[in-house]
Amino acid sequence: LPAPEPGRPYLPFAWSGVSVHAVGATTLRVRATRNATANVGSVGLTLNIADGSGVPVADIEALTLRALSTASLGNTAGQNMYRLEWSAAPAVSAAAEVPGWVVAEPPAESPAGSPTGSSADSPVGSLDGSLDGEIPECVLVEVPAGVHQALGLVREWLAGERFASSRLVLVTRGAVTVAEVEDVDPAQAAVWGLVRAAQAEQPGRFVLLDVEAGPLDPRTVDQALASGEAQIAVRAGALWSPRLARAAVPEYERLDFGPESTVLVTGGTGGLGALVAKHLAATYQVKHLLLASRRGEQAPGVTDLVTELTELGATVTVAACDVGDRDALAGLIAAIPVQHPLSGVVHAAGVLDDGMITALTPERLDRVMRPKADAAWHLHELTRHLDLSAFVLFSSLSGVLGGAGQSNYAAANAFLDALAEHRRAQGLAGTSLAWGLWESGGMADDLTEADIRRMERMGLKPLPVADGLALFDAGLSHDLPALVAARFVQARTTARTALPRAGALHGLTDRLAAMEPAERQAALSDLVRGQAAMVLGFADASAIEPQRQFQDLGFDSLTAVEFRNRLSAVTGLRLPATLVFDYPTSIELIEYLVDHFDGAEDEEAQILRLFAEIDKIESTVTGLAEESVARNRLVARLKDFLTGLNGSGAADHFETATDDEMFAFIDNELEVS
Repeated sequence: LPAPEPGRPYLPFAWSGVSVHAVGATTLRVRATRNATANVGSVGLTLNIADGSGVPVADIEALTLRALSTASLGNTAGQNMYRLEWSAAPAVSAAAEVPGWVVAEPPAESPAGSPTGSSADSPVGSLDGSLDGEIPECVLVEVPAGVHQALGLVREWLAGERFASSRLVLVTRGAVTVAEVEDVDPAQAAVWGLVRAAQAEQPGRFVLLDVEAGPLDPRTVDQALASGEAQIAVRAGALWSPRLARAAVPEYERLDFGPESTVLVTGGTGGLGALVAKHLAATYQVKHLLLASRRGEQAPGVTDLVTELTELGATVTVAACDVGDRDALAGLIAAIPVQHPLSGVVHAAGVLDDGMITALTPERLDRVMRPKADAAWHLHELTRHLDLSAFVLFSSLSGVLGGAGQSNYAAANAFLDALAEHRRAQGLAGTSLAWGLWESGGMADDLTEADIRRMERMGLKPLPVADGLALFDAGLSHDLPALVAARFVQARTTARTALPRAGALHGLTDRLAAMEPAERQAALSDLVRGQAAMVLGFADASAIEPQRQFQDLGFDSLTAVEFRNRLSAVTGLRLPATLVFDYPTSIELIEYLVDHFDGAEDEEAQILRLFAEIDKIESTVTGLAEESVARNRLVARLKDFLTGLNGSGAADHFETATDDEMFAFIDNELEVS
């Protein structure tokens, strides 16, 4: 390796092409070879890893090292500031299998829709009539009209059984910035946000492919699909894939907004907007603050906020304004006094309307896009003639990494990130900060303990308010337009419930195949109940009763998706999105997995399954009237069943038994309490 500069040691920050061949080694031998895949300023290595006897354990095609200043290690912004970095995708082997694919034509003469792509009048597109016969492994479709068209295609894809074994490849043009000199189309970027969330909910069903102008090159498409990447950009025939990397935070001077200037803060009467307003007054000595929100002076806590800002020396104007309404926003900006010209914008407005993408309607999409993406575009158009010191957009990590249940929010925030890049390309001020979780303010105030635990499993911890404001300061003066401000930590796992590493799935199949039926049953029971316990935040699998309904244990739509995704990753199976509804108890799900892995159901499993069915009958009976026809028919059917189960000698007893005696007999015989 090149000798590092003093105070700038090499640290690993990205790797790709990881293959695991074996597990369980206690000693490793590593051969490191220099490669040329890293970007300027980085060092690339290829690692071949074997155990003590030389048997291959793993290979890493590309490990990238980057020099990190030790001065930044004590700096909060240096620790928690990231960027989306595009690197050359690993070369595709000539022997790699290329999936079959076909292009489904978009609707003829699709209009562009609104600048944000969020108009409900935009075409939604359809795959009907475009695909006949057998569906190939991949179907490519362009989405020129933006998020509504993409939403329609994604929902149709998930609803169609004939698409279940294939991947939908959504093709965009100019949605991402691979090189700093590129401009970007924010409406196309919103498609990436929406589909990133869909990928989080439905792994393996969608691919994002961004290309340049011109017809698709079949050879390049072959390489892109054979790479196995879920998000790919093609530039000059080369493949690029995104990775989250630390963003260097150089020393900076605090921005000067001007002594008599005005700073507009949308969403400024509560949450993060109010925190930033106080920070602008206290730290930047901003003397004139215009706080806009839908409720204006009627918003909770406004009186106290204005008092505090006034004590800090600011003159505060609170305005009720729907920032998604261009005319209303134009009137608000036009009313700013000429002696206190607008010099800065902080767009912190936004709403949530979370839900799985299969339940997302165009109206719910627009409800989130309007105050976030539409408002940002209006602000851009209404201020681009001004010499602003700062144009700051409060985005979200969901737009960068995708967030299950937040496809509309992810789309809106991906639009904001791209808008900042678009403004910088035009020589305008523009910064988008994709926030993670804050300890207070923003979404944190509405999160449950289950939500926080889920984020911790993703490796995300809340930012203290002071750290968040320090990141705001660093972002204002950063040379990059789109940054991620989040506190990442090691995800909390245990040896019992941790996901296996890539390449270990065949090992699971082999281990199960070598087991006796009862042992296989126990192993799959540990697997299912262990994963359920982890997703729900229980200490161990003992809290998961095999006969109890998953919904009764506390599963909701998001935890159900996470549970399905984790089991899919462990088993290598493509499990349905409705897994916990198709198999509503652990014992039923275990039975399904046992059948798949060619296991035999043991006697105890049979008993537990029967008990679960009896529980269902018992819950149904309690809702029937004493002398109802349905109850009498059920009683007669059960008498016939028990007569056959216990032999004809018991028939007379059942014929003369009362309903209560008969149900008591069932409980006693089958030990149901």
